[in-house]
Amino acid sequence: MTTADQLLKTARRLFSSLRPSVTFDAHSGAPVLTFGAAVPDDAEPELMEALEATGKMAAETEQQVVIVFDEFQRIAEYVNDRVERRLRSVVQQQGDVAYLFLASRKHLLQEMFLSSERPLYRSAAHYPLQPIEEVH
Repeated sequence: MTTADQLLKTARRLFSSLRPSVTFDAHSGAPVLTFGAAVPDDAEPELMEALEATGKMAAETEQQVVIVFDEFQRIAEYVNDRVERRLRSVVQQQGDVAYLFLASRKHLLQEMFLSSERPLYRSAAHYPLQPIEEVH
């Protein structure tokens, strides 16, 4: 069984309500695992399942895992802050999982992590990135 097959099998076992997909990084050739929600109407259960299963995977394999949220400011579109509160709880419990929160709307991301009225207040360090040059 190939590494990609093993990764896909493990993902299917841990993420029952999500559709895992394995692709390969164009530069390194390393397998990349992504997920699609089976039910797009309410993403909270799938998000929490993915986060919890990733923590289990990190513990089982004893490897550091990194979760990258792109366009993270979209979490503010939820009606209430329940997802933010649950996310903070999961992040605090998972020592083997690192999180990167990326956003194109910097001010919204800063508000989420720097406002004392928000659940994610001070739960992440702020590292502004400059535009990445594309080398041909």
